[in-house]
Amino acid sequence: VHPSTAFDAAPSGASTPLHSDDESHSELRMAQKLSLTMSAIHSTPSAHRVIRQIIRGDFEHFQREAEDGRKRQRMYLVATDMSPEAEYALEWTIGTVLRDGDTLFAVYAADEENVGNEGDGGVEVGQGANSVKDTATLLKSLPAIQQAVSQSSPLARSSLGGNGSREDIRSRSRGIYSNAETERRKAMEGVTERCVRLLRKTRLQVRVVVEVFHCKSPRHMITEVIDFLSPTLVIIGSRGRSAVKGVLLGSFSNYLVTKSSVPVMVARRKLRKHSK
Repeated sequence: VHPSTAFDAAPSGASTPLHSDDESHSELRMAQKLSLTMSAIHSTPSAHRVIRQIIRGDFEHFQREAEDGRKRQRMYLVATDMSPEAEYALEWTIGTVLRDGDTLFAVYAADEENVGNEGDGGVEVGQGANSVKDTATLLKSLPAIQQAVSQSSPLARSSLGGNGSREDIRSRSRGIYSNAETERRKAMEGVTERCVRLLRKTRLQVRVVVEVFHCKSPRHMITEVIDFLSPTLVIIGSRGRSAVKGVLLGSFSNYLVTKSSVPVMVARRKLRKHSK
């Protein structure tokens, strides 16, 4: 059984029109031309975070339908850490459950200890909700850059590098970013690139919010964010350990499954069968 995903082209069948395959290719070409606007990276060093918004297609149309009660908008949260398992969780979410008009939060909670003594600290345990309270307000004020003309255009590549305000550019030229800030921006660019690459393979018209922050305890931070945002579903990757070792999901995944206030889906890539 091979379930269809958002990455699939519309299948042709006996009851379809004569030139349905041509129409499918036409739909794919139209999908590639869907507008994709991306805000600059907004940094709040005092909150130890960076945030960016990506809009694909006419998201505002679906938002108006939701406000009029004609459509249900869903919100999904993917906990990512740039690992292959987290990348698969992101791919699974965009390809399987995301629908037009939905919002995807890709959240990367990094341990402040990873940047050593030269870091600028991190969000304290118990402050997760406070750190994301202004997210909705902030998203409305994020300036959007012009859409990328094509996937290979210089504008598309430069936009992934984090174009910011004039103050941000001056700060970058002076090289005054702390190690933690540099790490957050690097992670932001990596997650953004993955999201854009996956979205371009679909016809989805959605909003994606990417947020990267340093904190004292990533697993506590994520659960606090979940409690505040109350998403429809949380998706996480699995480290793939066997049950024989006693830890099926890994400590982080297992913690979220048991502590999350909303349903959690563990996206685990199916193991390849060895040929005889």
